[in-house]
Amino acid sequence: MRNTNSKVAAALVWPAALLYAGQSRTSAAPAQDTNIKTACDAFAYTTAAKAHLASLAQQLAKAPEHDETIRRKYTIAAAAAQDDVDACLLAAIAAHAAKRQKDLETAVARQRQKVVKALAAIGPYAETAKAAATLAKLTYDIPNTNGAKKASASKLYVKVAPKTADTNSCYTTDPTGIIKVAGNELDVTKLNKFHSIQTGKHQAHAIPAIVALTNGGSCDDGGSWTTFATAATSCNEAGAVSTIAPAIETDATAHAEPTTATKPVFANDDYTQGCKSETEIEQQSPGEGAALHAICAGLTAAVPSEAPTVYDGPTLSKLPDIAAAAQACLPDYKDKSKLTAQQQTALTTFLEKAYTASSSSFENKFKPLVDNAYVQVYRGGKVESVKISEITTAEEEQNALNRLRAKQAAAKLASSQDPATPDQKESEKKKEEKKDGEKKEECVGTVEADCEKTKCNWNKEKNECKVKEGAVLSPVIKVPLLFAFLLF
Repeated sequence: MRNTNSKVAAALVWPAALLYAGQSRTSAAPAQDTNIKTACDAFAYTTAAKAHLASLAQQLAKAPEHDETIRRKYTIAAAAAQDDVDACLLAAIAAHAAKRQKDLETAVARQRQKVVKALAAIGPYAETAKAAATLAKLTYDIPNTNGAKKASASKLYVKVAPKTADTNSCYTTDPTGIIKVAGNELDVTKLNKFHSIQTGKHQAHAIPAIVALTNGGSCDDGGSWTTFATAATSCNEAGAVSTIAPAIETDATAHAEPTTATKPVFANDDYTQGCKSETEIEQQSPGEGAALHAICAGLTAAVPSEAPTVYDGPTLSKLPDIAAAAQACLPDYKDKSKLTAQQQTALTTFLEKAYTASSSSFENKFKPLVDNAYVQVYRGGKVESVKISEITTAEEEQNALNRLRAKQAAAKLASSQDPATPDQKESEKKKEEKKDGEKKEECVGTVEADCEKTKCNWNKEKNECKVKEGAVLSPVIKVPLLFAFLLF
């Protein structure tokens, strides 16, 4: 049984802060909203946004389990402790770690849900941006082979074929993979607008094919883009049509690419002020407000972080979950439904002293109860004695706890069947003697006719009525050893 008069004990495992490790950035200037103008820029933006969200989703796939490790070790240590107060204080720390783990898992799940919704919502925008960038990067060619043919006596066909569009040239990346626009690093979490292509307008970004017709005579037009009839009238043809020699040319003035669409999704167009609601976001199609709000929420999501618990008396004694758990099991407080202000102060003072004045003294004093303590666990086909700190799975935790509980139950039962004091033992002895006397009183006949036949025998030689051998008049069953055997 545990000693209820000993001092408080606990053990320390140092928790580390959970911090988001993002990409390291170079000294290049950050891209601004004004740097995103073309379809290629929008493609770079949505590509970076998707990559950011995908990376974040991976980080949020599972909550860190540092506090779960602490909970497991302290739970086992509490069950193994021989002192009731030690066990209570260890269990209080386990309860605190369990709450922290649960809170972290809830926060991670909430952020993960935002990111998953954002990834689904940004998909169509990314596809549209890619399509627009592809059209904007088209180049053309008149094939040398099979590039022209006679259509009629007075008509000639010339084939203008599109070449593969290279969207990889839309942006550059630095050695760490960070996308750059106009030479500036693109951090999608620090831009004030969402950038995309106008809905249904991606075709407008297609670059036209320009065919050069070499005139055998001369052209006297001013050189601005006009109708074919006007441009052709200014040219005097001299020679056969073969002298025209059509060829592909480029001319920046031939196509004015439309600018991208900017979506104000942040309050006051400031990413630091949070997202607008669905109804506050202007939408060009049904459901766009909800989609853009989801994207904004995903871009502002982050891996939750938490400050580490300081394991010392001044800190632990002031934590509500520690105090509540300790009150529920400390001998002086567990039977009280509500503490007075004076009792609460006394509990806080006790906890502060019990958990020691500093983290170093806490570890030095209580580490043997957790990290250096041994328990039995089924492992590798046999029962082994292992350090609590080496138990890392839920299965082994439950196995160790079940063995500890069975051992304690057997000890408790054995204790209840075995009188603890000399007076109690003497009392039990007298009870047994009384029972034996009662047995004898049942065989008291002085003549054979008066001797009870079921439980007694008449001794003719001695003329006595005696108890039969093996007769049980008042059976008493004792089972502590049998119970202990069954448990183990």
